[in-house]
Amino acid sequence: MAMARLLINKLARSQVTNRVMLIRPSCFKYNQETAGDNAFQAQLEGLTDSQAQEGALKEFKSLVTKLTEVNIAVKIFEDTVKVSPDAVFPNNWLSFHHDDNNVSRLVVYPMLSDKRKLERNLDIVKYWQETLSLSVVDYSHYEREGKYLEGTGSMVLDRVNKLAYACISPRTNVEVLDIFCKDFGYTSVPFRAKLSPMNDGELHDVYHTNVILSVCDGFAVICLEGIVDNVEREDVVQSLKKSNKEVVAITGKQVSEFAGNVLQLAGQDGRTHLVMSSRAHASFTPEQLSVFQSHCDSCVVVPLDLIETLGGGGVRCMIAEVFPSDKH
Repeated sequence: MAMARLLINKLARSQVTNRVMLIRPSCFKYNQETAGDNAFQAQLEGLTDSQAQEGALKEFKSLVTKLTEVNIAVKIFEDTVKVSPDAVFPNNWLSFHHDDNNVSRLVVYPMLSDKRKLERNLDIVKYWQETLSLSVVDYSHYEREGKYLEGTGSMVLDRVNKLAYACISPRTNVEVLDIFCKDFGYTSVPFRAKLSPMNDGELHDVYHTNVILSVCDGFAVICLEGIVDNVEREDVVQSLKKSNKEVVAITGKQVSEFAGNVLQLAGQDGRTHLVMSSRAHASFTPEQLSVFQSHCDSCVVVPLDLIETLGGGGVRCMIAEVFPSDKH
């Protein structure tokens, strides 16, 4: 497809990578500490901690299998800390960046939950420093001021157009967002959003931007109805359109099925894929799936019901994109 051919020539500054990092969970379970502002989390009655961990490992293995089947390079690290139930979501504590000057950087982020702070693994950081010859930018000290920015959960990045979409919440501080944007040459597009994740009519602040927005190469998946301010909503729409993104609007009910938590990746062969959970795939309309198919070579569908339910995060949260792409 044309999209796949274009990708081969855009790896230096691309929205899409063909290399990812995952962390195998060691103690996955419902995290009461994060449930206070993550309304997407839900307990499962009668499920033991060992059953939760066993189920999470099965789903994790399925994700690895699905990614490798489409030739995406996957680097797996073990959760050696073994104290955080959410270690399977590494995109909140680090992100990778590669600019037009061939400079690679890794960012370490400040996180709200005390248990999640412990996920930051210096051995992993050291591995990437040595492997990619990158420098490290560490914002974690802002935790001492009660200011948080949880990686590509807090920010959905348009890497080509240098735009950082951010749903402001206790986990996404405007000041730290602006510092990131200044340091990396991005322009912020902030907004506020409320939804009813349990579809019970009770509105909650959206805790992470990446549950309602995914910016891909040529299109974006977004829940516009969740953006509460009309001006902010129009700013987001206009920003996406000016960036030549075809806007795929999803409903709040689809967000509850993690339809906004999708991620576009590429295989080593240059073919592009939209990775999503089974729940997300089942919630999309035929028309929406048709748009994805016009931009991507395939949809990669992974069963993640347990991780999504207990963890309140989906497939996008489980994947840390590594830049530069492999074989850059």
